Formats: sequence, C-alpha cells, structure tokens
Amino acid sequence: MKPILITAGTRPEAIKIAPIIKELQKQNVEFTFVWSGQHYDYEMSKIFFEQLELPEPDENLDIRSGTHAEQTAKAMITLEKTIQKHKPSIVISEGDTNTVAATAIASAKCLVPFAHVEAGLRSWRETS
Repeated sequence: MKPILITAGTRPEAIKIAPIIKELQKQNVEFTFVWSGQHYDYEMSKIFFEQLELPEPDENLDIRSGTHAEQTAKAMITLEKTIQKHKPSIVISEGDTNTVAATAIASAKCLVPFAHVEAGLRSWRETS
C-alpha cells in the first residue's frame, strides 16, 4: 500500500493532527508527515512538536510569511512536488488555513484523494 501523506503548517493544525499521527504510529501505518512552515518560530511550532511528542516532519516546505496568495501559491508549488515525490494513496489535512487550501488543490490537481479532518474533533462524536 502506498503511504499516507499528512500535511500541517500551523499551531492549531499540529495540535489537532497529533492524535491522528499517534494512532497511525500505534497501528504501524506508513505515513509521510509534511510541515508547510506557515507557522515557523519556536513558540508557534517547534514547542508543540516537543510537547505533543510529534515526529520531526519528513518534509518542511518553509513557506513562512506572506500574503494569503503568496503563502498558498508557494505551498501549492512545493506540495505538488512533494506529492509527486512520495506518491501517496491519500493526503490528509486538518483545518482551514492557507496550508490546507493549498493541500486540497494540489492533491486534486495530482489526482490523489484528499481527506479533510475537521468535524467531530470538539463534539466527541465518531460520525457527523
């Protein structure tokens, strides 16, 4: 089976994607973790990797600051290359940021299914 590709790039995404990563690790599911770098300083990213015991990203796209268009465009360009490199069976992302929008578009353009995790995270409902 091709690996799963998981993207995140902001503090809230790191917090919300952590349980998914931990479950994949627990089940020995192969995945590639991509950090966009939309949040890039210690207080907004690295500290959460440490506190949540997240693995170091396999790829850091380092998109950093810019307008919404600049961040989204840079993320789309680098994500397209990343998706083509890793050839995942599915791409998973969480949230409503420039990183997530870019991930959805790049996945669609690369003809790779995209899963958006959002509903139920605060409701404790398994289905929505």
